[in-house]
Amino acid sequence: MKKWLFPSVVFILLMTSACFSPVSEPVKTAVPVLDSLPVYDLKRGDDLVPTPGGLAYRALVASAEDTEYWPAVETNPVDLYRAQGRESLNYRKNIETAPGETHYSMFYLSRPSGFSAEEELNFYTADLPESIQLSQYGSGGLWLPGTLASALIITVSENIEPGEHSFEIGLRTSEFDYGRFPVRLKIVGTPALAMPFNEPLLSLNLNHTMAGDRVVLDVYPDGLMVQIYDEGIRFPVFGNPATRTWKTAVLSESELNSLLATVSASGFYELASAYSFPGRLNESGLSFGDMILSITASVNGLTHTVNATGYLSPDGDRSFPDMPAQLSQVYEAIVSLTDKLVTVIQQEIPQG
Repeated sequence: MKKWLFPSVVFILLMTSACFSPVSEPVKTAVPVLDSLPVYDLKRGDDLVPTPGGLAYRALVASAEDTEYWPAVETNPVDLYRAQGRESLNYRKNIETAPGETHYSMFYLSRPSGFSAEEELNFYTADLPESIQLSQYGSGGLWLPGTLASALIITVSENIEPGEHSFEIGLRTSEFDYGRFPVRLKIVGTPALAMPFNEPLLSLNLNHTMAGDRVVLDVYPDGLMVQIYDEGIRFPVFGNPATRTWKTAVLSESELNSLLATVSASGFYELASAYSFPGRLNESGLSFGDMILSITASVNGLTHTVNATGYLSPDGDRSFPDMPAQLSQVYEAIVSLTDKLVTVIQQEIPQG
């Protein structure tokens, strides 16, 4: 029996050594810092724009003159606990993107006791997938008293596979490494809502004051057509909230040219600026619609806006036959193209 003792001891020692072999940590790679924000051809709700208080998402600072209703940008708060006390982080944990797109995530690190003026927030990665590129804008310095802020720029390749992709982004200051935080990318086939920086050629705004719905539709010079439909905005209630749906389509060159030719030839520019329906007589008196319509055309260097109120539609807003013929012709030409629209986003409209 003794002759097996020594080999058994050797086996146990080998097993013990294997169990406690050190595990190598992934190499931390600093995210490159850019001196300026990249410039792109399209604007999106999660673009970063300068404000008096620093950078902010476009969706949060759209001016009163901005006709786009950008989707909300969801952020995720995280509580951090250190020996020095509680801190908090706010960033975008989930981002939806199409292949080839770039999106932004602001990181806000807050500490009740504050940070020194010399401290900066910097990013690093470990085992980042090749299909994802990251860069940082800004020094990550003080944004507000007690808060460090910096922007993470996330670009996915054209060849990235559909589905969910995850990576971790590391945060550190000059005095502490906060570790890595998850970011999940959902790769979809439909591009995120984006609009050109130039003004639309045609804008249609149709409100139903009593029904509580609203349609905003813009047609841009490159053929992009964007529709925003709000429903249930008059009396939103718990369990039946108001909703906002974004739809887009791209008109062919012939479709766009035909639409613009209709506007030019219709006599739209000779119309007055406002028309009101006088009412339709029936057994109980005069009937009116609750519609408020505005169409603005900017074609061949001419811009004109026509408003109409109170008209009735026999076919669910496909037409308003009692409007002036020139206005009806333009309205119906625009509406005839809306069958091409495809839903890209739908969200609840926050109350308040």
